[in-house]
Amino acid sequence: MSSKKNNNLMSKIASEIQYRAIKGLLWLVRVIPYRIAIAVGRFFGILAWILVPFHRKIVDVQMKYALGNAYHKSLSINVFMNVCMHIVDMVKFLYMSGDEHKIKIVINGLENFEAARATGRGIMFISCHLGNWEMLGHVPKLVGIELGVMANVRDDPKMESIIKGFRLNYTGMHILPPKGGMVLKLSEELKAGRHVGITVDQRGRRENRLFCDVFGMPAPTSPAPALIALRGDAIIVPVCAVDKGDFYEVCVEKPVDSRDFGKVDESIQKLCDCYKSDAIQKLSDYMQKWVESVVREYPDQWFWLHNRWIRRPDMKKVLRGGLDFREYVQAQAERLKKA
Repeated sequence: MSSKKNNNLMSKIASEIQYRAIKGLLWLVRVIPYRIAIAVGRFFGILAWILVPFHRKIVDVQMKYALGNAYHKSLSINVFMNVCMHIVDMVKFLYMSGDEHKIKIVINGLENFEAARATGRGIMFISCHLGNWEMLGHVPKLVGIELGVMANVRDDPKMESIIKGFRLNYTGMHILPPKGGMVLKLSEELKAGRHVGITVDQRGRRENRLFCDVFGMPAPTSPAPALIALRGDAIIVPVCAVDKGDFYEVCVEKPVDSRDFGKVDESIQKLCDCYKSDAIQKLSDYMQKWVESVVREYPDQWFWLHNRWIRRPDMKKVLRGGLDFREYVQAQAERLKKA
């Protein structure tokens, strides 16, 4: 057997083992009582906090420099427990009835959504990886709207079948495949008066040279959300799903008009040119300030395991070398802006 065939066979076996393991875990979470499942989630969160020191250090260093005096060491273990508990909740919610969803998901600020809908224009719901963001997939059916979101298709067909199984439960949400260009597709949805959802708190590509102040540090930020909103003439509504213990509170903020931030010059066609646009910079700054405001309120519910300011290899340099995180982030921004 050739080396290539042997590698393919091992890859298929590994994929099959992974698929069966995940299906088994999903079944187990589904059948055991809710409170026991949540307790198990907490346990695995503590276990992960102990067994993956690199990720624990990522959480600690980012929280320490971002939160300042508000930081304390117990927050990082809460982050790990919340991540695992929210995965359990995500699975449990898939098998709940619509009436149960109405009890477990409380929408606060529905009048803000109605004000946005009354404009007759497309609404861009912006969110972040705080609380249990997967709960937002159940909201469209609760408020009676259709919502389009962009999602990648996985190469592994069995893993993709699991993800599709989850999405079938998100009535009112339809998936827009990324082929054909995310910016163009989502902008067209908004122009047509339809609604889209997008998360705005992930690290952007450094080559795009767009930086926003996030907790007093320049963070590489994707210009795509702002560009889509501006090109789509969107009404922007920030929304997040906060864990309140016995239920999730979906907080719907006051709508903001993308027109208030200016217009994008038609000469800007690529994301790598967006840093030249004042409108894109201003709208991106607004989005990141909103993210920062909700993270400050619920610091242990944000996904701090994500390297928001620098890439993973750079984080390794910082941690291994005992470098000053803020100085490293600042130097990175200054270097890339001059590139």
